[in-house]
Amino acid sequence: LFSSLSFIFKLQRRVKTKRTQKAGTMSIKLERNQKLLAELKSKFGCEDVFRWFISLNEVPRPSYHTENATAWALESGKLLHPQAVCKRDARGNVSIHVPATAGLEGKPAVVLQAHLDMVPTVAAGKVFNFEKDQLDMFLDGKLLRAHGTTLGGDDGSGVAACMALAGDKNLKHGPIEILFTVDEEVGLEGAVELKEGELLTEKAKYLINVDSEDFGEICLSCAGSALRKLLLPMHRSPAPAGWRHLKVELSSFVGGHTGVDIHLCHANALKWMVLLLSENEEALAGTAYRLTSFAGGNAHNAVPSHCVATVLVPEAKADAFTKAMHMIFESLMLRWKCIEKKTPQLKVEPAAEAKPKEALTFSATRAACNAILAVHHGVWTWSDSIDSLVETSESLSMVQLKEKLELTIFARSSHSTALSTVTAHLENIAAIYGGVCVKEGTDMCGWPAEPESKLAKTAVSVFKDVVKQEPKVTSIHAGLECGVIMGKFPKNQMEAISVGPTVKNPHTPDEFLDVESTVHLYQYLAKLVEKLSE
Repeated sequence: LFSSLSFIFKLQRRVKTKRTQKAGTMSIKLERNQKLLAELKSKFGCEDVFRWFISLNEVPRPSYHTENATAWALESGKLLHPQAVCKRDARGNVSIHVPATAGLEGKPAVVLQAHLDMVPTVAAGKVFNFEKDQLDMFLDGKLLRAHGTTLGGDDGSGVAACMALAGDKNLKHGPIEILFTVDEEVGLEGAVELKEGELLTEKAKYLINVDSEDFGEICLSCAGSALRKLLLPMHRSPAPAGWRHLKVELSSFVGGHTGVDIHLCHANALKWMVLLLSENEEALAGTAYRLTSFAGGNAHNAVPSHCVATVLVPEAKADAFTKAMHMIFESLMLRWKCIEKKTPQLKVEPAAEAKPKEALTFSATRAACNAILAVHHGVWTWSDSIDSLVETSESLSMVQLKEKLELTIFARSSHSTALSTVTAHLENIAAIYGGVCVKEGTDMCGWPAEPESKLAKTAVSVFKDVVKQEPKVTSIHAGLECGVIMGKFPKNQMEAISVGPTVKNPHTPDEFLDVESTVHLYQYLAKLVEKLSE
């Protein structure tokens, strides 16, 4: 099945180990990362978790290209228990049902849930094909990273924890139902297509989502979301003679997640590009400029960290226009110097095509810039009931100048009425510029908190017992699958929490997984699963 990846799975005789899984119990042949696994094992233990994580990361799995990851999960699930039942649905979501420990068959089932896909972000200048190339992982002290790309700790670490827990023969547990979804990063699309009666049984009761990114936090609710695309008509005319064609590139921004990082006010490369073009002193003095291309952002849920535009400027004004853009850039750098911990880069050079055939008219160019500026990026409102929680936000995530100007906007809120207000505002912007606002995917409802549920109370109690400290019980301004899954199986009346290891800078090439937190998470979840089965 995996001839290109040479996967060979084999069960070995179990030996008694400590809960940290210091002795490996599963033999999975890795394609190229044996040394990395040996290093992780020798320094941190918990071998099964890291073996599963590395094994998954040797399978290309960007969103919308998860066929191999689905096959990996189905084949790997057979190793967890001789009677494990592995299934998939039409979308590619996978369930693995592991029988209970003898005597605990009548207990409610614990659902261990994570997603198989990852955000495919590449550092500027690096050539990498997420559909076929393997991630180049390395250990940096106590942090696991990848060279020049996202690591896939979001949510490969969750998948690995679920697999290791279900395969731990020292764990006493009731029925375990693993649920791996696909295409979570592009709008929870796999979860949206779940159907009652297919992958989870009527016994599924306690839903533990392993997709949070700060160990020590127990999340009890999340924001809903709405994805919209503005399609704005743009007028073009033949490119004038005697104008210089410039390529303007912005790169090396911090970027980040449009949910958990939106309150940090990281700079948006798309907004900066428009400011360089439209607010430099030459442009304000009346110098004409005409866009020939504009492209930036690569995911609806990632703050844009890179943008490239090409623009025509009269030859006599080109040098002054370029100098004026650099002045605006330096001003923006001063304004964001305490926020942009990386150093954004501006590069202005002759465009590859010296004499393009056509360009946006000057008025269309200004309209395009004004439309991009009109879309809000950042926090709209803060929660009145939970300290430091964003209630409603909006992200200008991608812009492409094609036949029309296409703007992709992702809004989040814990209140559906607030989402309706944001989307109505976007519809008004589209109307002003003679365009349309298109709904993309399915709008998601939030997941309400139930702090008094058995699962929530047990999760807090076990954390204090295992970690010897109080957890931070919180909500998250990002999309988690708990609400969607609970809504798909209403008869189960499931309770839910979301936890995870520490993953920083998700959706960026600077993403890393804190290794020690991964070990601590496993120890905590093992005890929690046992406690829920008592």
